[in-house]
Amino acid sequence: MPRMGGYELARLLREDAPGMALMFVSGDPGERGMEPGDGPPPDSVILQKPFGADALLARLRDALDEHG
Repeated sequence: MPRMGGYELARLLREDAPGMALMFVSGDPGERGMEPGDGPPPDSVILQKPFGADALLARLRDALDEHG
């Protein structure tokens, strides 16, 4: 995203909707160069690329179950 990263967007969205389920999809296996607090919220779900349909559905279910 040109103006902000996904983690920053998630923090802004959570200000308006604290119970929102979050799932991040990433091809980056690590969190290189991140400052403290720059990572995903602790209760979010992360799905690493590559993944298949079954993995996507399972992780979506995880995200929804955590906030249902």
